[in-house]
Amino acid sequence: RATGLATSVSAHHYAPTEVGVFSVGAELEPDRLPAALGAIAKAVLALRSEGPAPADLERARALLLTRWGRRLETMDGRASALAPAEALRDVALLDEEFAQLAAVTAADVRRVAERYLLPDAVGAVAYLPEGRGADLDGPSLAAAFGGTATARRSPGPQPEPVIRPVNGRPAGQRRAGVLHVALDGADVLVRRKTGVPAVSLGVYASRAGLELPTEAGLGSLALRSAIRGAGQYDAEQLALAFERLGGSLGASTATDWLGMGTTVMSERLAPAAALLRLAIDEPRFLEEEVTRERDLMMEEARQVPDDTFRYPFQLAFRCAFGDTSYGLPAGGLEETLGTLTAARVAAWHREAVRGHRLTVVAVGDLEPDRAADQLAAVFRDWQSAPQDTATAVEWTPGAAPVTRVAELGKAQSAFAMLFPGPGRRDPLHHAAEVWAAVASGLGGRLFDALREQRSLAYTVLAFAWPRLRAGALGTYIATSPEREEEAREAMLAELARFANEPVTPDELRGAVGYLAGQAEVQRQSAGHVLSEIVEAWLIGRGLDELEDPAAPYRRVTAEEVWGVARASLRPERRAEGVVRGSGGGR
Repeated sequence: RATGLATSVSAHHYAPTEVGVFSVGAELEPDRLPAALGAIAKAVLALRSEGPAPADLERARALLLTRWGRRLETMDGRASALAPAEALRDVALLDEEFAQLAAVTAADVRRVAERYLLPDAVGAVAYLPEGRGADLDGPSLAAAFGGTATARRSPGPQPEPVIRPVNGRPAGQRRAGVLHVALDGADVLVRRKTGVPAVSLGVYASRAGLELPTEAGLGSLALRSAIRGAGQYDAEQLALAFERLGGSLGASTATDWLGMGTTVMSERLAPAAALLRLAIDEPRFLEEEVTRERDLMMEEARQVPDDTFRYPFQLAFRCAFGDTSYGLPAGGLEETLGTLTAARVAAWHREAVRGHRLTVVAVGDLEPDRAADQLAAVFRDWQSAPQDTATAVEWTPGAAPVTRVAELGKAQSAFAMLFPGPGRRDPLHHAAEVWAAVASGLGGRLFDALREQRSLAYTVLAFAWPRLRAGALGTYIATSPEREEEAREAMLAELARFANEPVTPDELRGAVGYLAGQAEVQRQSAGHVLSEIVEAWLIGRGLDELEDPAAPYRRVTAEEVWGVARASLRPERRAEGVVRGSGGGR
C-alpha cells in the first residue's frame, strides 16, 4: 500500500483445530495485479529465506499482545475467547497463548515459513471487473512464488520520540468522570476505563469549512499524507514507531472534525502522544508521498459508484446539502482529488490545523492525573487563535424533491431518501433516533411492510443523522429494477403513516429499550467511550451528556417522535439518490 500498488492489503492465519491456512488479500486497480502479486511473493520469499527482521518481530509481537488484550474488552469478546478455549481444553489456554506469543523468536517464524509457505502450495483467486485485468493461472503463480528472494532493505536506525518533561499544568475539572485540563491551545480530556491494559488516544480539530467545493477531500488527503512521514520519521519509520508501542496510527475525517488516533499499551501513553504531536504538527508532505496517497484516494472514489449501498447516499447528500462539506464526501471525488498537489495540501494544513484549538482525548487503564500531566507536557505549547462560530448548512430541496440518478448495469436498483431533521444540539435529536429505531431493524415498520409483507426489498433501513450544523432523517431500500417505482410509493406511504399518527406504546417501548441498552453496552469499548467524549465536546452540549447516555432516550415520548416525523417527513422536501439497475436478474 505504501508504494501505491493497492488501496488495502492484509495477511491472515486461519487455524480452527486440525487445519491451517495462511492468506494475503488486497484491493487494487486490475491493471496493477501482476505487480501486486510480485510484491506479495517477494515478501513471502523473504520471510521464508531470511525470517523476520528484529524490528518486524518486535512490531508484530507488540501488536498481537495488544490485540490479545483488547479482544477481552467487551462481554462479547470475552465470551468469544473463553468458549473455544473451554471447548478445546480449558480457559487456561488463553494465558498459554499470551505466553507463547510473547516467547516467539525469529527462528520460530522462519521455521514455520519454510514448512508452509511453499511455491507448490499456493492458490489464488482474482475478482475482476468485466473486460479489465488478466486472470491468474498456475504458471504465473509458480513463477512469482518460485523465484529467488532479494535481499531485504534495512529500515536503518529508528528515531526515538522526544518525551517532554512534566513541568506542571493548569488545574483540571472533573465532569461526568472525565478530567478536563484547559491548555492555551488545547483541551485535554482523560477518562479512566479499567479492564484491559491499553489506552485509546486521539487528537482532533474542528473542521472549519476551509475546503472549497472544487477541493473536496483536501482535509482527508492532508491527514492521510501526514501518516506518510513527519519530522525525522519517514513513512516506514513512523508506522514502525507506533506499532512498536502496540498500535497503529490512523487518520479520520468526519463531517464536523478531523483527527488522528491510536491504541497502545497503557505504559506507552507518553511516547504515543509525542508521536501524535509530531504527526499532526510536522508532516513532511513530500510530493511523492502525497501523490501516492492522492492516487489511492482516487481509486477509492472510483469504487464508490459501483457500490449500490454507499453511492445512493452520496448522491442523496449532494442533493440535500449541495456543494458544501455536508453534501460532498469527506474523502473527495475523483475529479476534485485529481487537482490537489503537495503544495496545496501543506498550505491547507497550515491554515486548517496549525493555529486551531486541539482536543486531546485519552481513555483507558490509566491514572487520570498522571495521564493529564503527560499529555499536557506534549501539547502545552500548542498555540491557537479564536475560531469562527459554526454556521448552519442550508437544506437545498424546498417546494419540490431533488433527485440524482445514476444508471448501473446491475440487476438491482437502490435509492436513499433524506429529509431535514434535528441537528446534534437540538434536544429532539434523541426523538429522531427513536423514530429510526421504530422504522428500522428486523422488527421495524419498514422491514415488515416493504420486505415481509410485499417482498419489495433486499435491504431496507432508516436512520437519524444529527450533526453540528444540520440534521437529517433517512431511509434506504434495495429492490429489483422493475419494482423501483412500486418500492418508492410504498416507502413514501409508510413515512406518511409516521407523519399522520403517533407510534404505538409497544413500538416506543421497544425502540427506547434498544437505544438505551446500546448506549450502555457500547461503553464496554474504550474506543467507543473516546468517540462519545469527542462528539459531546465538539458537536454536543458538553461533558454532562456523558453522565447517563441512556437517560435522554428514556425521556422521549410518543408525542415528540410524532412531532419530529410531522416536521421532517414531508415528501416535497426530500433529497433522493438513485442507483438504477438494468432490470431482471436470474
